[in-house]
Amino acid sequence: MKPPPRLSFRLIHFTSVYGGPAHGRPFSTLQALKQEATGEQSAGNVARQKAALKNGRHSYRAPRSAIVLCHGLLGFDVMGPSFAQLHYWRGVKEALNAIGCEVIIARVPRAADVSVRATVLKQSLDAKIKDGKSVNLIAHSMGGLDSRYMISHLLDEPDKRKFKINSLTTIATPHHGSSIASVPFISTAVERLISSLYRTTSIDARAFTDLTPAYLRDVFNPSTPDDPSVAYFSYGADGTESVYSKPFIYPFRLTFEYLAALEGPNDGLVSVESAKWGQYIRTLKADHLDLINIYEAYKWEAVVKSMGTVDRAEEALKQGTEALDKAGLSDPDLLHGELREAHAELKENVEAKKDNLVKQVEEKQFNAIELYLETATMLADKGF
Repeated sequence: MKPPPRLSFRLIHFTSVYGGPAHGRPFSTLQALKQEATGEQSAGNVARQKAALKNGRHSYRAPRSAIVLCHGLLGFDVMGPSFAQLHYWRGVKEALNAIGCEVIIARVPRAADVSVRATVLKQSLDAKIKDGKSVNLIAHSMGGLDSRYMISHLLDEPDKRKFKINSLTTIATPHHGSSIASVPFISTAVERLISSLYRTTSIDARAFTDLTPAYLRDVFNPSTPDDPSVAYFSYGADGTESVYSKPFIYPFRLTFEYLAALEGPNDGLVSVESAKWGQYIRTLKADHLDLINIYEAYKWEAVVKSMGTVDRAEEALKQGTEALDKAGLSDPDLLHGELREAHAELKENVEAKKDNLVKQVEEKQFNAIELYLETATMLADKGF
C-alpha cells in the first residue's frame, strides 16, 4: 500500500464518522482524513473501526437478520469523480459491518414513481437474498414508501417463502406526503437542480406527484395496508438547528421555512408528523441530508482540499529555500521574506478554516452513524 502523504500540522482531534464527540480520535495523516471525508475504507482502517466500536462506551449489537438499506428520491450509491466521491450511505454500511451486521444496499431508479421503484426494489432483493432468509429494511425518505408498496402489493406467498421481511424502519419518510411536492415552482426548481446534478432529463413527474399529501391521503395509504407479520418503526426529523447552522444559500432553508408554516417542525422536505408510521421511535435533530451523512462529506472534502493546498505551499517553500541556499542567499532577504510571509499567511488562513470546520462538527448534536447503529441494536433487542 502506498504510504500516506506527510502532514506537518499538529494532530487534529475531531468527531469521527463512527461516533459522537466522546468517540473523537486523533488523525495525523491527510489520507486518514480523506477516508473520513469520502467514505473510502482500507483494511487497516476498518479493523481499527471494529476495535473502536467494540471498546467504545456504547454497546452496539447486530440483529440476527440482514439489514437492507433503501435509498430515497434521487438516491445513488456513489456519485462524483474518484478523488471526491460522495456515498449516499456514507460510512453507514462500514459501521454496521463493524458490529457484525450483514448489509445489503438496494438500488432503485433515482426519479420514478413509487410502483416502479418498488418493483425494482423487489427485483433487487430477489437477486441478492437467498431462499429462506429474513431481512430488516431500513429506508430513508421515499425509500420507505417503496418498501411499504412492495410489502403490501408485490410479495405473494412464494415470495414470502423465499425471503421474510421482519421489519421496516423508515427515516424521514413522507408517509402523509409533503407540501413541498405540491408547489409547482419548488418541484420545478428541484427537477432542474436534479437535471444539472445528474446530467439527465429523465425525471418522472409522478415521482413528485406520489409525494403530495392528497395522493398519500386519498390513494396510497388507503390502498397500501400494513402487513401484520411485519413490524413498522419510524423516525422523524426537526432540522431547525441544522438548517440555520449552515450557509445562507443552503437549499433546504427556503423549503424548511415554507414547510414549517404549513406542517410544523420538519427536516427541510418532510415534516415530523408526516414521518410518523407504526411505532414512532423519536424525533431526530437533523435535516434531510444529515440523516444519510451527506453534508459532512462536503465539509470534510473542503478541509482535505485546504490541507492539501497548505502541504503544497510548504513544499514550495522548502524548494525555494533550498534554491536560495544554493545561490548563496541564505540570509533573509526581500524575496525570502516575502516567500515566508506568503506561506505563513496561507497557512494561518487554512488553519483558521480547518479549526472552524472541526468546531462545527464537534458541536453537532446529531450523528448519522450512531442513528443506524442504535437502530441495528433496537432490532437486535426485539429479536430480529
